[in-house]
Amino acid sequence: MKHLTVGVAGHIDHGKTALVRALTGTETDRLKEEQERGMTIVLGFAHLTLPGGEVDLIDVPGHEKFVKTMIAGATGINTALLVIAANERIKPQTVEHVALMGLLSVRRGLVAVTKSDLVPDADERERVGAELRAFLSDTFLRDAPLLFVSAQTGEGIEALQEALGRELEDADAPEEFPYFSLPVDRAFTLTGQGTIVTGTLRHGTLRTGQMVEILPRGLRAEVRGLQVHGQPVTMAHPGWRTAVNLRGVKKDDIAHGDTLATPGALRPTRIVDAEFSLLASADKPLKRGQAVTLHYGTAEVPARVYPLGQDEITPGGAAFVQMRLSQDVSVAYGEPFVVRLLSPAETIGGGRIVDPYPLKHTRVDDDLLRQVSILASGTPAERFLAKLREAGATGRNPKHLALDLNLREEVAAQDLPLAVCSPMLVLHRDVFDALAAQSVDAVTRFHAKHPTRRGMPSEELRRQLPPTLKPAAYTMLLQTLSGVGTLEALDGLVRTHGYSPEAALSPIEREIAREIEAQFQEGGLKPPELDAVLKRDRRRKTLYYYLVEAGALIPATDRTSNRTVVFHQSAIAEIGPLLQNALTDSDGLRVSELNQLLSTTRKFSVPLLEYLDSIGLTRRDGDLRFWNM
Repeated sequence: MKHLTVGVAGHIDHGKTALVRALTGTETDRLKEEQERGMTIVLGFAHLTLPGGEVDLIDVPGHEKFVKTMIAGATGINTALLVIAANERIKPQTVEHVALMGLLSVRRGLVAVTKSDLVPDADERERVGAELRAFLSDTFLRDAPLLFVSAQTGEGIEALQEALGRELEDADAPEEFPYFSLPVDRAFTLTGQGTIVTGTLRHGTLRTGQMVEILPRGLRAEVRGLQVHGQPVTMAHPGWRTAVNLRGVKKDDIAHGDTLATPGALRPTRIVDAEFSLLASADKPLKRGQAVTLHYGTAEVPARVYPLGQDEITPGGAAFVQMRLSQDVSVAYGEPFVVRLLSPAETIGGGRIVDPYPLKHTRVDDDLLRQVSILASGTPAERFLAKLREAGATGRNPKHLALDLNLREEVAAQDLPLAVCSPMLVLHRDVFDALAAQSVDAVTRFHAKHPTRRGMPSEELRRQLPPTLKPAAYTMLLQTLSGVGTLEALDGLVRTHGYSPEAALSPIEREIAREIEAQFQEGGLKPPELDAVLKRDRRRKTLYYYLVEAGALIPATDRTSNRTVVFHQSAIAEIGPLLQNALTDSDGLRVSELNQLLSTTRKFSVPLLEYLDSIGLTRRDGDLRFWNM
C-alpha cells in the first residue's frame, strides 16, 4: 500500500486546522490553549485513508513565533498542502512557509484556497487565482493544482481528497537506505508501557525487537512496540508517522531533536559541509563566520557559517559552505536544513548536507571545491572515491564509508580503483601507488647511503611513511611490491629486488671484510674484543655490520655487564650437537659445567648462553641450562 506524508502549511488563521478536520474528521489542535485561541502551537497529526493508500497530514503552526515548530514538522514530508485564505491571500507566513518547504527539498504540492465561501464571485476568484499563480511562479508550487475549498460549506473538499489521491498515486517509492532514522519530535511516558517517542520515519524500516541508537548521545535501546495511526504494527516504513515504545531508556534520556537510528549508522560531528542558498529576500549578505541557528530534522543548533572560496554570499546567491557547530549533532548525508538568524529571528536560507564528516578547512583551493562539488552531485562511485582519496594513507572501512554517504556497501565491490588491504580497510589506488613509490624511493636512498647493508630495517621504512598508515595497509604494500618484483622483504629487512651488498664492495673492502671475519673465526669460542678488531676505523665498523647482516658474525650480549661478545657463526654451529648430547635428558648443567664442556670461560660462555636462550636453543631455569628443542 502506498503512503504519502503531507505538510499542511500557511499563515495563521487561514484555516489549516479546520481544513484538516473537514478532510479527515480529526481535530489536530490537541491543547486546550490551542482550541481556546484558535491557533496551532504544536504539531498536529491526522491521517486519511484513500483507495490508493494512506495519507498522513501534519498540521504545522502558522504563527511567526512557532516557525521552529513548523520546520520540525516539515521534516520528512513528501508533499506540501499550502493553505491560503481567499479573503486574505498572501501573508508573511505564506511567503516564509513556501520558502521553508523549498529549502527542505519538498518538490510537490497542492494549493488549497480556503474560506472560499467568503469569495463567492467568480471574477473575484479568478483574480485571486491569478495573484496566487504569480506569487508561486518561481517556487516548487508553480504547477501545483489550485483548488477553492471551504471547511464551512464543504465546497471543494471532495475534489481536494481526489487531488491528494492523485498525488498519492504519483508518489515515488521510498529511496532504499542502508539504515533507518527517525527524528524525535516528542518523548513521553505511558503507564504500563514506559518510554514513548514519536516522529516521522525518514529512512529505512523499523521493526519491533530491533536495537536502536539514540543520537547524538549514543544510548542504546530496544524497540518494544510500534504504532502507526494508533494501531500496533510490527514494522514501520519511510514517511510513516510512528510511535516507538522503547525498552532500556527513560524519558529524560531522550529530547526533542534527538534521532533514533540503526546502531553505528550515524556518528557525532561538529563540522558539516553543505550546499547553501541565501534567500533573495535576505536583508544583507551572509558574512564569513556569521552566527546562525541550524535547523535540521527536529533539532536546532547554534552554528557559524563559512562560505568556501568566497568571503560572503549575496541575497539570492548560492555557495558551498562549512558549518561549525557548538555541540555534537548526528546528521545524515543529503539531509535538508534551514538556517535562521539569531537576531532578528528570521529565515535566511538553507540547503543540503553534502559531507557530515569533513576535515576542518583552513585553506580553500580548487581541489577542495572540486571534491565538495563531487560530494554534492557526483555518482555514488565518484562520491565514494572522493572521500577515500581524502582519507589518504589512513584508508577507510568500506562499510562505514558507504554509511557516511548513504550508499550500500556494494558500491565498494564495483570495479573501482581500490587497494583492498583487508575486508575492513581500503585505500584509494592512487594513494596506495604513491605510498608504493615513496617506499621504493626510501629503500633506494637507504642502499645509496648504506651500500654494505643487506637492506633497510622494515620498521625504519615504516617510520618514513605516514603515521596513520595501518599495519594491514603496510603489510599489503610490502606484499604488492614483492609480488611485482620491485622490493624484497625478508628477515625484517626490505631491499630492492636482487640487491646484493657484496656487489657494492670494492676489492679492498672485500679483503678487509675477509680479514675481520677470519679473526673471529679463528677465535672460536674465545673470540677477540670487538674494539680491538675494528680499531676505531669507520670503514671497518661498516664492514663489521655488513658481516653481521650477512649472518657470518653473531653479536651476543652479557646483560649483567652490558658487554657484547662477537662469535663467528661456525663456532656456534659446531657446539650445537655437543650441547644437545650433554643437555638432553639431563637434570640441567650450570655455567661452570658448560665452561668445561665447551673449553671456554665465563667471560665468553655467559653471553653465548644468553644468545642461545634468546633463539630458543637452550632454556634457563635458575642456575641450570636445559636443551629446549
